[in-house]
Amino acid sequence: MGNLDIKCLAPLSIRVFAVFVFFSFRACSTPPKIRFWSDILDTKLGLDKLQFLLRTDEISISPDFPATIHSPRNAATGEELNTRLLYVAGGTPVTGQRAAFLTNNWQFVISPDRKSDVSFCSVQFSAGAFSKSNLEPLDSDQCFEVARAVEAELAEKGVKLDLSHAKLTRLDIAQNVRLSQPVACYGPALAAVGARKRVRKMDFGGTGFIVGNKSWEAGFYDKGAQMLELGYSPDQCPENTLRPEVRFMKARVIQDAVSCGSLPELRKNWGELKPAYKRFLKRDVFRPKIEANTDASIDFHQLARFVCEGESQRKWQAFQREGMPLFLVLSMGFERAKVYVSEEFEIDGTSDAGKKQLSRIFVQLEKADFALKMQAATTTGQEVKALYRELKRAVLSV
Repeated sequence: MGNLDIKCLAPLSIRVFAVFVFFSFRACSTPPKIRFWSDILDTKLGLDKLQFLLRTDEISISPDFPATIHSPRNAATGEELNTRLLYVAGGTPVTGQRAAFLTNNWQFVISPDRKSDVSFCSVQFSAGAFSKSNLEPLDSDQCFEVARAVEAELAEKGVKLDLSHAKLTRLDIAQNVRLSQPVACYGPALAAVGARKRVRKMDFGGTGFIVGNKSWEAGFYDKGAQMLELGYSPDQCPENTLRPEVRFMKARVIQDAVSCGSLPELRKNWGELKPAYKRFLKRDVFRPKIEANTDASIDFHQLARFVCEGESQRKWQAFQREGMPLFLVLSMGFERAKVYVSEEFEIDGTSDAGKKQLSRIFVQLEKADFALKMQAATTTGQEVKALYRELKRAVLSV
């Protein structure tokens, strides 16, 4: 395979791809085995992750607080680089670029503001905190319970704060959607969304992707696959379960979406979560124009354009136009494709420029690998439309 001529094999890729699609979709047509948890899976809408922000002069930090201080140093002189005052502990200033204390349940990070002399601390926790599973999102009472538990653990470590007075800076609204088939079988429907939106990030371990910007995101992934990757036992991981999330990542966006900026306001306005969740998904994901576009078949070249986006180098552009990332991953597997591309383009992986170029190429190969896992492939428009409508109905019926 090391001497493979990519261009001469491009037509073969379509034939191989068609065989792959035929058998993968036949596998998806088999009714899934229902396991015991399916009858008790709670599909409630709740919160997956929350983040709060406080000024360091609003909290008390003990000198014994075991934070990890990040302070880059000059390799030649050993001098600390770009250090700032992070916080004062018992009258002693603590400097650096960042201070952090991370646990399996929560994250506590202190960093200086770039535009002033003030430092801020952020506290973040998710649905899996203090629980045996991260499957179910948090309800209103659980958010308060987890916040109090985080405060108690921080107090034991030497940090006293009140999250009720903190600014809410991240809010992830989520639900679990049970589908009639494995999540991978909805690849064409997800591709119909992803191909017409700017995909910001791919979830290669499961089957999903994220669209949006720095202020908000909509994420879709296979919850069971994600839990398996995190080390949960198979009996804890649901089958056929899609996790659609809407993530608000700026305080002003949270205020505009759900009219709250703090933990008490969140509890008071909990009823605003569902309308905001459905409004963002209808407006930016499940749009009428996207459904109309599912009338057309998603063929090999359309998919190639979906997984291959935007590099400036001429040789790499030709590589993308021919859909080679998808073909290489399909024909030889992701890991072998990485080695082959490195050799074919004669890239020096030891130089900074070479590392950067390989990183860009590997991202495209990862996207291709992801697309194959999702089975977003050649199929008739009617099949895509049926999958898309089922997906839309299931997600928005909350």
